[in-house]
Amino acid sequence: MSDRKKPKKYSKMGYQQKELYVKNQLKELGQTAAYHGDFQGRGGDGMFDLEASEEKLRSAANNDYNRRESLKYGVNSGDKRFAGLDASSGFNSMEALVNTDRAINKYGYNELGHTNMSSDADMAAVSNSLFNKSRANFAESFDTPEKQQEEAQAPVELSTELQDAKDKVKAFENKKYDIFKSNDAGSTQTALSDGDDQRKQAAGSFLNKYKLDVKANISPVLPV
Repeated sequence: MSDRKKPKKYSKMGYQQKELYVKNQLKELGQTAAYHGDFQGRGGDGMFDLEASEEKLRSAANNDYNRRESLKYGVNSGDKRFAGLDASSGFNSMEALVNTDRAINKYGYNELGHTNMSSDADMAAVSNSLFNKSRANFAESFDTPEKQQEEAQAPVELSTELQDAKDKVKAFENKKYDIFKSNDAGSTQTALSDGDDQRKQAAGSFLNKYKLDVKANISPVLPV
């Protein structure tokens, strides 16, 4: 890649600037520019064919490993220099190619401290750095099963009202209340007549229904 710290966007280049850019890039990728009347790559006296040369450059760039990988991992890493670029489309336009070159150069200069971006080693360093950054970004956002399990096992803190209600339900379940006797340990149960026995059974039935109603109203909001 040519040593351009801040290359212009392709849409802002004049014709001669585009010609120079395309020719230089093709040369670095081991390709030759296309010319009108160019038969079998001889060139001849034909005029420079910008459109055909652009097509050759985009094809060669899509096959350039470090350029392609830098675009992919730059986008995946979320690096701001690659914002707005589309790795899935590759270099389907000259604008996409030049904008990728701009992002790669800026990353090399600003993040890696390169003094130039003119060698294959410079490009390889950028693609490798962006790969590591993309992997680290993925690892940070990945929610591990261990973490999910820890969160699921974290104690749930109940409000005072819910805790009080839960305690009352447990008290009903664990202790058989008798409305016709004192529940104090030292009290003496009053003798019951036959009629009293019937009232006790009716009251017991009512109490059981009350317990179920309380649990039904409270249970949906209590943790299991």
